[in-house]
Amino acid sequence: MGFFSLIFVNTQWLQTVWNYSPSRSGLAGIPGPVMAAIVAAPAGRLAQRIGHGKVVATGAVILCSGNLFLSYWITDTPNYLTHYLPVMVYTGIGVGLCISTISSSATAFLPQPKFAMGSALNNTARQIGAALGVALVSSILVSALARNDYLSGFHTAWRLTSFIILLSGTAMLLLFRKPTAEQLAAATLAKIRTARSTLSDVPQDLSNVSHRVSYTRRVEPNPPIQPSDQTPNQDCTRDGAHATSLHGCRRTAHGPCGVG
Repeated sequence: MGFFSLIFVNTQWLQTVWNYSPSRSGLAGIPGPVMAAIVAAPAGRLAQRIGHGKVVATGAVILCSGNLFLSYWITDTPNYLTHYLPVMVYTGIGVGLCISTISSSATAFLPQPKFAMGSALNNTARQIGAALGVALVSSILVSALARNDYLSGFHTAWRLTSFIILLSGTAMLLLFRKPTAEQLAAATLAKIRTARSTLSDVPQDLSNVSHRVSYTRRVEPNPPIQPSDQTPNQDCTRDGAHATSLHGCRRTAHGPCGVG
């Protein structure tokens, strides 16, 4: 909720107050996602050692302080290198600690049959939170614009997102608990049972294959044809009996052909 609303507020600030074009405002925010991608993998390994809740809470503190920094320090005079860029890099570290770790914590210790359901619930909650967060800060900005005091609207939106992010990190730290050894053992046993049920039909299939192979008729190759001493198409005659063969004379009722 706080993350998506933060992206929306920052983009509106660049385009509305600093008069950046949409493409330029998008390029101005690139350092944040780049830093988040760099931090995400080490954050996942750290979460496996010290716990997901602690990593998310640390990232939430970084994000909260970065938003407050924007709220109290940034001015309507464009100054990207000294005011906006350092905050993007700093908050990118917080995003890398929070977003990927929250996603992994939702499915890290689920048994295999419930993995898809846990991932779907996590994605659904994220989309709902994003919609609510963007709608909330949008109403704040529109209200401030109606009063012709849009600067106060941006500052209020940054403070609100800071509060939401800090509240989320605190809830993650207090409520998330790593499964006990008994729960992990039960999850492992469930995975083994699922694997066995999946492979239960394999021996039957193999026996059917061997049954079909055992009853398959083996075709023996034909014996080689032995050449005869007789010349092909040679006529052999005895007592009026005529025999012709490509491989020699064949035996007749009176004996071998050609025998006097």
